[in-house]
Amino acid sequence: MLDLPTLINPKYWFQLTPSPMSGTSEKVLLGFFVAVFVAGLVLKTMEKRKKFDRFKTRVLQRLSRLGLTVSGLGLLFLFFSYEGTVLFGSRMWFLFLAIGSLVWLGFILFEYYKVVPKEKLVEEVRRQKEKYLPKKKK
Repeated sequence: MLDLPTLINPKYWFQLTPSPMSGTSEKVLLGFFVAVFVAGLVLKTMEKRKKFDRFKTRVLQRLSRLGLTVSGLGLLFLFFSYEGTVLFGSRMWFLFLAIGSLVWLGFILFEYYKVVPKEKLVEEVRRQKEKYLPKKKK
């Protein structure tokens, strides 16, 4: 098991030729990335069912893209790490992937909790105004 001083050491993360991962670490990462891939597929199918309003559908679409992208890149980096490739097998890619994923998730959550309620309110006001306006005749 890794200890905290090892994890906060930049040399551990930015070595171009790191020591190979243990079999347990590889299996855990493989399981994690496969689970994220399956979650992305589940979110994609939920998005296609059209049971949600357009705001939630947009958030589901972004979450599914996040899951599929992160899992694809993670599996690619895990393959390079398993093969011992010099540059692409480095641990820094997992670090960059984790940081990028958290930032991307932060933007999605910001949109869901801050932007979507305002857009729903604007749409509700627009619907209330249109309720009293005459409709176009065909």
